[in-house]
Amino acid sequence: MGEVRVPSEAYWGAQTQRAVDNFSVSPLRIPVALIRALGQVKQAAASVNGALGLLEPIPAADHGSVEHGINRDTEAVKMPK
Repeated sequence: MGEVRVPSEAYWGAQTQRAVDNFSVSPLRIPVALIRALGQVKQAAASVNGALGLLEPIPAADHGSVEHGINRDTEAVKMPK
């Protein structure tokens, strides 16, 4: 698909950047509550799958990073428009 440049401050990857570059994106924003809820679901799924041995458990040191990511001021994060 070729190389794509993603801004260094971006919280998204190459596929999202391709979509931003190639498609008209809605001006509507995802509600902050939904972003946080999705983070909580992903955290819970990773924790359970780790406990079942299906994934490596999340190291205790990383739990704080996960919590920070979920609870951050998502309004301040630059997301694609």
